Amino acid sequence: MNVFCPETLVYGNMWTKNFRNTYFGGEMRGGNSRKVENYQKQMMYEGTGIKLEDSNHRINILKNEIVEKTNPMVLDDGYDYTENFDVLQRFGNKRVFINLKNVVGRGGSQTRTLRDECYAFVKAQINLVNENKVSDTYFINVFDGDESHRNMKKFEYILKTQGNEMSSKYIYVGNLKDYFDTMIFLTKL
Repeated sequence: MNVFCPETLVYGNMWTKNFRNTYFGGEMRGGNSRKVENYQKQMMYEGTGIKLEDSNHRINILKNEIVEKTNPMVLDDGYDYTENFDVLQRFGNKRVFINLKNVVGRGGSQTRTLRDECYAFVKAQINLVNENKVSDTYFINVFDGDESHRNMKKFEYILKTQGNEMSSKYIYVGNLKDYFDTMIFLTKL
């Protein structure tokens, strides 16, 4: 399998609010909000040649397990579930659950996305790895955008302080460009 970073890929910290709006032709709300995620998926497919499957998998943080759950918020225990992984890729017998974000500009909404959604989601992934609850399962967190880039050290911190020696093998947090290096590594396992 030949994994490579597409030449047309825009590096993670180059995404600013103005650049993103110009690149995709308008504000990223409503129907336009999926354009960034679709771009990330397209780049992943081009660089790996591996189909990306939409995913309803999420982590139940109390049971510390991955479950397929479409709409947990209608359940009494709905808050026990993380957000869902955006896509799933399969490399042979390896499952790769992928979380995609593009957080640009500073502000309360961006801070909440990174702190309350992304950080908590990565922490749940660390808990699964720490308890050896994953086998041939990997987690990719692609956080593009200038604000994601400014806050990447916070994710490095939690991986270092809460993770174990396996965390760096099973969990990736970074930009889309560096994702391809991780995929090259996975294809050699």
